[in-house]
Amino acid sequence: LAQRLDLTPAKKLWLAERKIETPERLRRQEYMAEFLTDGREVFRKTTRSRNSVSFNRQELAAFFDGRNRFELFHNHPRSTSLSIPDLRMGTLPGIESVIAVAHDGTIFTARSLVDANIIENAANPLINALKSRLSPLVAARTITPDQADALHQHLQNLALQRLKMIDYRVDNVAGNTRAALAVVGESFVEDTLRSLYDMVRR
Repeated sequence: LAQRLDLTPAKKLWLAERKIETPERLRRQEYMAEFLTDGREVFRKTTRSRNSVSFNRQELAAFFDGRNRFELFHNHPRSTSLSIPDLRMGTLPGIESVIAVAHDGTIFTARSLVDANIIENAANPLINALKSRLSPLVAARTITPDQADALHQHLQNLALQRLKMIDYRVDNVAGNTRAALAVVGESFVEDTLRSLYDMVRR
């Protein structure tokens, strides 16, 4: 895992710290750490929100500076994959990749390949189509609501990858994402991705 993710000692330490925080605290707050691609840590912070981290003007200016190559590490208390706002951050000139560390141990990584508006325009129909696809499984109690949320985010990003809008990787898949994938099976995933691709490309 360390070799695949190119984890420097500073990154390994940050990941370890996310695991040793008390569960109650992790459920309440999202944390961010910014690294240069050579592994040096630039800053870490939390704005004490459950699902976001805010930035000041100086930090935002660094993200917009194309001379920088930052890797943004943050935790996802609900253990879902990268969100559209995460991917939108990844389109900024100074950001190389965005990494979400789920509390169940899964690590989601993405690098945006197109502008933010292209990703968002594709995401809107994907979100609606995935809700229609997954809601019957929840109603039938085939998967739980939490598993559906995790699968929704993961399938959304797999679809964006297939559309060549992001590079997307998942390491150490676990928790609700793994459980949902095991229930629905590979054929469901492939049929869903093919349907989503055709819908967006029409």
